[in-house]
Amino acid sequence: AAERPQAITIFCTNLRGAPLVPALERELGIPIYDTVATAVWGSLRTAGVSPKLVTGWGRLFAEIA
Repeated sequence: AAERPQAITIFCTNLRGAPLVPALERELGIPIYDTVATAVWGSLRTAGVSPKLVTGWGRLFAEIA
């Protein structure tokens, strides 16, 4: 994060990463993408359901519909 990447990805094997994303995004000021959350986000979009219905999993769900 110190080198200011465009985003950080959490590969969450045995880590419940999605609930950690909002706090990490606030602290670091960059988007954080959890692998399980991104799969849920993509599945919702494919099914025609707004990802904005999911709360507490970060900017991906709040800003990119």
